Amino acid sequence: MYEKILVPLDGSKVAEVALPNVEDLVVRMAPKTKIEVTLLQVISNLTYNVLTPEEQAQIPYSEADLKQIKQNALEYLEKVAAPLRAKRIDVKTMVLVGNAAEEIIRAAQKTGANVIAMSTHGYSGIKRWALGSVADKVLHSSEIPVLTIRAK
Repeated sequence: MYEKILVPLDGSKVAEVALPNVEDLVVRMAPKTKIEVTLLQVISNLTYNVLTPEEQAQIPYSEADLKQIKQNALEYLEKVAAPLRAKRIDVKTMVLVGNAAEEIIRAAQKTGANVIAMSTHGYSGIKRWALGSVADKVLHSSEIPVLTIRAK
């Protein structure tokens, strides 16, 4: 049997809360089941804000800037992957650009993931409405199971 787990990360400690749970899941299922973990980071904001004397303007990143941002994301994912690989867990990394929730769903399909494991801030009510929730959007849009781990 072969299972694939997609773990979206955004570079925050909150997102990394999912990793110990994924590691535990892999350890419990091995060696009977071959498991591949894909760590994903989505670069979603392709502009930066500049203050001008009259107003604020959004300027798109240059190709060089975007290339550097992607490289930084990949280096982060490789750093996160290292301890998992040291425990003989098969880990791949992936960096995509676009809307976070949409790209997570697309990555799950592309990798053939059996489950998406991600953390959530656990916001509710007006705060959730105002800030939005990538985890909520993925949970309601995914055709495969989504394991959400609430950050403390």
